[in-house]
Amino acid sequence: MTTLFFAWGFITSMIDPLIPSVRAVFSLTYAQSMLTQFAFFLAYGVVSLPGAALVARLGYGRSVICSLAAMLVGCLIIPLATQVDHYELVLLALFVIASGITVLQVAANPLAAALGVPDRSHLRLVLSQAFNSLGTVIGPFLGSMLMLHGGVFDSAGGAATKEAMRAVSLRSIDTSFLLIAGLIGGLALFIWFFRRSFEDAPPPAHAEDSVIGALRSQ
Repeated sequence: MTTLFFAWGFITSMIDPLIPSVRAVFSLTYAQSMLTQFAFFLAYGVVSLPGAALVARLGYGRSVICSLAAMLVGCLIIPLATQVDHYELVLLALFVIASGITVLQVAANPLAAALGVPDRSHLRLVLSQAFNSLGTVIGPFLGSMLMLHGGVFDSAGGAATKEAMRAVSLRSIDTSFLLIAGLIGGLALFIWFFRRSFEDAPPPAHAEDSVIGALRSQ
């Protein structure tokens, strides 16, 4: 479970270097480029309650796998968006990725607390959150290396090679998210292999397993 905390911290922090990258590649204003963060974090508000209902219906194990699958699909939309040269598709991909992360957080936090001795649940959560923070440190460093070097960020390039430089930057974005897709795919296989461990955790509550029920409980 700790690897999941690291993964979503890593992926979330990759949005920061993506902002200047899409701004330069798609010739966006500052306001337009900040839509990358808006589209990503919008999913937290939109998907959190439906995500909780999904976890209640599917259980922890299947919810984690479904959320990883959604994140994988979102990462694969990014190369499609750069191929067809549509910034709107990038925003859609980020929303899909963040939707998977939202469901993952809803499932992983109580699951990390439930897997093991109850009086040590706080230690497991603190350890997992520590790796989440580690992911947020590594993500921007690696993302800036991949997306903010070469291409349109190469000061030595001339006007005659502007399209070629732009193509290099687009491929850098593709490479970044394909690497993330590979990470997610490996995690999904890892979780699937150890899915029987989730059977020891108490199932999610089903008393209010709907969005309306959750709102009424507030």
